[in-house]
Amino acid sequence: MFKRNKSNESEIMKYGFLGGIAQAAYSLAVVLVIQTVGQALPRDANPTFGMLLFLLLFVFSVAISGVLVLGYPGYLVMQKRYAESIFTFLTTLVTIAIIEILVFIFISYL
Repeated sequence: MFKRNKSNESEIMKYGFLGGIAQAAYSLAVVLVIQTVGQALPRDANPTFGMLLFLLLFVFSVAISGVLVLGYPGYLVMQKRYAESIFTFLTTLVTIAIIEILVFIFISYL
């Protein structure tokens, strides 16, 4: 009566890699925004506003990162495709770790 659509492994890895790359790109965008805002704000600004901006950005970033990393695996869990969900999640984490290692290597040679 109900058929489960089974995805092939390359499609699942593709979504994992895309999630990891999207998370790295979002992190880079947040860093660039923080640097730009930090240079634009006056040095004698009230620290309360700085803390408020940090907390608001932190909450927003957690929500965006949650969607980027857990969005497709959560969709797969709702479809009761648990093994594919775990594989996608782990592929995303491995992609993020590889990007972190490459950035570290690049920075250490500058």
